[in-house]
Amino acid sequence: AAVEAGARGLKGNPLEGRTWAMDRRELNHCTAIVQAVREEVGPDIELLLDTHGSPAPELSIAFARMVAPYRPLFLEEPCKVGSIEVLKEISEKSPVPIATGEKLFSYRDFKAVIDARACAFLQPDISHSFGIDNFLHISRLADDAQMLMAPHNVAGPIGTAATIHTDAAIPNFLIQEMIPSYFDMFSDYAEHDWTIADGYINVSDRPGLGIEVK
Repeated sequence: AAVEAGARGLKGNPLEGRTWAMDRRELNHCTAIVQAVREEVGPDIELLLDTHGSPAPELSIAFARMVAPYRPLFLEEPCKVGSIEVLKEISEKSPVPIATGEKLFSYRDFKAVIDARACAFLQPDISHSFGIDNFLHISRLADDAQMLMAPHNVAGPIGTAATIHTDAAIPNFLIQEMIPSYFDMFSDYAEHDWTIADGYINVSDRPGLGIEVK
């Protein structure tokens, strides 16, 4: 249904049903789901897998190797935030590109990850990482390191508007997380003209961020 509505990527949350750190049944179950989704939507829809930073590194590596044939765009937050060394090890061993960043805040937090090239894609959240200016600093540093941006977003209409405009201003933009069902709710709080078509969301040409809070 999401693809028919215009989405070009789908995000899921695997490994959350595990009952112990190396749960083989959960690995097999989640791999079967990814395989089934790939077979249903075909080769041209991107699959994004978000483990929310909770698995053991070894579980994430095992999962990445199992789902690699189904070509996920990335595996997000495959370990707890805090150890760049562990993140880099997962990136080096995983056949699926690694993404992270929604739980990072300062320019220094991101610089440490970028300098180590500990992941493939960065996911700052504009409302976590001190707004548009700092977001742009992070994106420029990432661009110098040839890293792409896949910003995190579960914000309201103001945060979403800021994110969309900033995406349009950076050369290393990859993909934007979006929850289309939020749009109806947004309309209760702000006037906006967002639509999703052919996998893209429009950047409003209204003044400012393109919305008017009610």
